[in-house]
Amino acid sequence: MRKIILKFCALMMVVILIVSILQILPVFAQSILYEKEKYPHLLGNQVVKKPSVAGRLQIIEKDGKKYLADQKGEIIQLRGMSTHGLQWYGDIINKNAFKALSKDWECNVIRLAMYVGEGGYASNPSIKEKVIEGIKLAIENDMYVIVDWHVLNPGDPNAEIYKGAKDFFKEIATSFPNDYHIIYELCNEPNPNEPGVENSLDGWKKVKAYAQPIIKMLRSLGNQNIIIVGSPNWSQRPDFAIQDPINDKNVMYSVHFYSGTHKVDGYVFENMKNAFENGVPIFVSEWGTSLASGDGGPYLDEADKWLEYLNSNYISWVNWSLSNKNETSAAFVPYINGMHDATPLDPGDDKVWDIEELSISGEYVRARIKGIAYQPIKRDNKIKEGENAPLGEKVLPSTFEDDTRQGWDWDGPSGVKGPITIESANGSKALSFNVEYPEKKPQDGWATAARLILKDINVERGNNKYLAFDFYLKPDRASKGMIQIFLAFSPPSLGYWAQVQDSFNIDLAKLSSAKKIEDRIYKFNVFFDLDKIQDNKVLSPDTLLRDIIVVIADGNSDFKGKMYIDNVRFTNILFEDINFENSLYDVIDKLYSKGIIKGISVFKYLPDKNITRAEFAALCVRALNLKIEKYDGRFSDVKSGNWYSDVVYTAYKNKLFEIKENKFFPENILKREEAVALAIEVYKRLTGKIEVNTDDVPIADEKLINPQYRESVKLAIKLGIVDLYSDGTFEPNKSVSRGEVATILYNLLNLAGKL
Repeated sequence: MRKIILKFCALMMVVILIVSILQILPVFAQSILYEKEKYPHLLGNQVVKKPSVAGRLQIIEKDGKKYLADQKGEIIQLRGMSTHGLQWYGDIINKNAFKALSKDWECNVIRLAMYVGEGGYASNPSIKEKVIEGIKLAIENDMYVIVDWHVLNPGDPNAEIYKGAKDFFKEIATSFPNDYHIIYELCNEPNPNEPGVENSLDGWKKVKAYAQPIIKMLRSLGNQNIIIVGSPNWSQRPDFAIQDPINDKNVMYSVHFYSGTHKVDGYVFENMKNAFENGVPIFVSEWGTSLASGDGGPYLDEADKWLEYLNSNYISWVNWSLSNKNETSAAFVPYINGMHDATPLDPGDDKVWDIEELSISGEYVRARIKGIAYQPIKRDNKIKEGENAPLGEKVLPSTFEDDTRQGWDWDGPSGVKGPITIESANGSKALSFNVEYPEKKPQDGWATAARLILKDINVERGNNKYLAFDFYLKPDRASKGMIQIFLAFSPPSLGYWAQVQDSFNIDLAKLSSAKKIEDRIYKFNVFFDLDKIQDNKVLSPDTLLRDIIVVIADGNSDFKGKMYIDNVRFTNILFEDINFENSLYDVIDKLYSKGIIKGISVFKYLPDKNITRAEFAALCVRALNLKIEKYDGRFSDVKSGNWYSDVVYTAYKNKLFEIKENKFFPENILKREEAVALAIEVYKRLTGKIEVNTDDVPIADEKLINPQYRESVKLAIKLGIVDLYSDGTFEPNKSVSRGEVATILYNLLNLAGKL
């Protein structure tokens, strides 16, 4: 009986297996039929030969067109992958990864993208060792290898930052003399980013002038390797070489495209086609399934159209990129908080990445390299709809008081993709989201970061020095490491990337000493100095800032909990006691930006503190822009070297203050009537004589006002520089606060047209 049951179970398993196969076969057959009928050149890879078979590469001419060929002169096509920037995703340089690419993916080429700027070779020359290691691994695994000098920002390969190019290529060529595995790519993407090259023949001449000495050097050393040269407009103008080619038989011209941005009916495709059909040898050394930004899509149908043309014409191509960055063009699954971990760039001892470890783009490109039918697996990684607060209209300053996100959303590469809600923090509505940084830390510290973007806001900084916002933490776990907050913008004139130099760091080990606004919620006044931008870039007052990007990164922390962001704004002041919702904010911000008022410290203004005669004297001197006089020591109560010694002397010399008994009384608290009288004197000097009838200004306690100040007080009330109290009184002998004085000065300067 037991044997009968076992036989029955075995039979049922076979039946289930057959049924499953029969269900898959029609879909598989349908895909093959689609590719065979519509894009027949997507299937098969007969001309995708390995170096062990093809040997030394050369360029041949056939029917007026030029092709890449093997050592026998037979046409060959290279298909493979490019690394991302090795300074960020250098972990891909490992034996298991290269074995997987060569064997499982069937790549016959890999491109090593060595950025020069953006933390690359120029500032970190040791990144060259990654390139050398990658060359050795490519050779060991029977692949050609493109050594990419990654010109991007700035866009002119002749720029100072790229001055080491010739020496770099000489060192590689000397280390691997005339090695036929190596292809030299001299300049990734020449472009207009300042200092850049224009999209014209003149721009091409600049690129050519850069490339020719390097080519001559390589040839003089006996290296006959294929050399790829980029072209203006992000390597989209190989057609310039029709009219003005480089005189070298083994030079090819790169084309870069991203299928979401560059359609087959667009100018990039036409430029490539025109060049190819006019005898220019083309190499697509970088392409992606996304938009040119690296995100969006994937646009696989459009990619099929491109690849059909490339394959049918034996044009070699390399896909971007071998990374687990959270962007569409990356080949591997990224880290997404609460959803999945990032795919390791080392596939392990089995030397194979499972299909589930590949992104949609990676799965697709692997199939296209191998020349097999693309059969996507089922994926379900979308955030549930309805969990986010409404996106709302883009607004800056962003206060979120309308219960919308005011345009803020997750940036494409964000490692956090959970719901963004509007919740209360410190009595104000704020963006809110949960973050849990993983225990296993990736090489790229931003891979797990929460990245927020205010896209297409298109603003200017104006005369503001800072971008600031209120940041709150409500931790469930936070005992070690740091949270590092970065700020970047997307200015078109600066290559769509300008990152503030310094991050704002929160040491979680010292969290208990931070400002706590309520149980378990800590507040931080985050600010960034807009005069300090990486790569020597400058944000001018009128630089257009398309996007604002806030990156909240994991600094080897164990943080788990909720974060809040509120009151995102450009500003000149960082006073913690003058928050964005304070009625004094605009007044203080304007006067501070004019250099008229100052704080007690960088972060404290103390608006309720009574103002002294010395402090008010300083305000008057700055408001009138008086030349500072060197204190001569005449006041018995003012010591030389005090912060106010020169300004009180300047105020005295300009007859703003009277003195008694050779004393200035700098620390005495100023009364309202004195402050207003001085304010009117400043106003008169700014505008000239005042002719205003004050007979109709009723003051309930007018008799209490010192007769010498009475007319000035009436003038100030009449002009709207100062207000009476609700009961109609002025209270002349009441002390005046720093906040009230700021309002008085703001009113008079505004009235005088000096703001």
